[in-house]
Amino acid sequence: MFFVKICLGRAMIKTQGRESAMITICCVCGKVKHPHGWEEATSPVTDEIPSHGYCPDCFEQARLELLLMLVKDWTRGEADTAVA
Repeated sequence: MFFVKICLGRAMIKTQGRESAMITICCVCGKVKHPHGWEEATSPVTDEIPSHGYCPDCFEQARLELLLMLVKDWTRGEADTAVA
C-alpha cells in the first residue's frame, strides 16, 4: 500500500514506512524536471521514484504530430465520402 502527498510543490510517495521523492522524466528525450525547469539528466536517479511525462518541447512535437495525423485522417475520410 502506498500514500502520495504533495509537499512544497514536490510529489512524495511513502511505501513501507519510507518516504521518497518522485522525479518526472520525459518519456521521449529523458530530460529531468526540476523546480526551475527541465534539464538533461546528469546522473542516474538513486532514491527518487521515477514518473514519466513529456517535457514542453517533446509535448509540443507530439501534439503537432497528433494534429497532423488527425488532419490527414479527416481529409482522407472527407475525400472518401466525396467520391461516393
